[in-house]
Amino acid sequence: MRQKTMAQFALGDCLQSVDNKEQSSRLIQRHLIRDMRGNLRAYGQQKVRCPKCGGKYRRPPISGRCMTILETKQNPFSGETEQIYCDGKIILTVTHGSVAKYDKLMAELVNRYGADDYTAGLYEQVSRWVKDTFEDKNILSQSKLPLPESESTEGSNSSKTK
Repeated sequence: MRQKTMAQFALGDCLQSVDNKEQSSRLIQRHLIRDMRGNLRAYGQQKVRCPKCGGKYRRPPISGRCMTILETKQNPFSGETEQIYCDGKIILTVTHGSVAKYDKLMAELVNRYGADDYTAGLYEQVSRWVKDTFEDKNILSQSKLPLPESESTEGSNSSKTK
């Protein structure tokens, strides 16, 4: 995206009929800002998923592990029904990179070619929202949700009896 955009603006430098300031304002307002705000909204409303089985949850389970039932078996000794759970780690579906992917491009466009005051202010505001949302350095990479202390000390038990 960056290469195509910069090639487009380089062509705009050569042509007298193109106003790069107006062009950058339009690109930022009509595409980049909208995408960044939409991705930030999606981050706030995201689901969590299990990479092992593909199970999705609206909210993470309290245990921090996937609770998808893989199969149900009959115990041959006791005759009780056992459910085999996935026991995979839960991860987030929306990453920091997908939210802030156009931030550097917009900063370069505003600094190099300029933008109208409204667009520059809007860029500053949305960029600040993203930075405030991702202040914690641990969130910058997609990671597993932390497990409660009581379960992390126990071994992983993939079958539970009900």
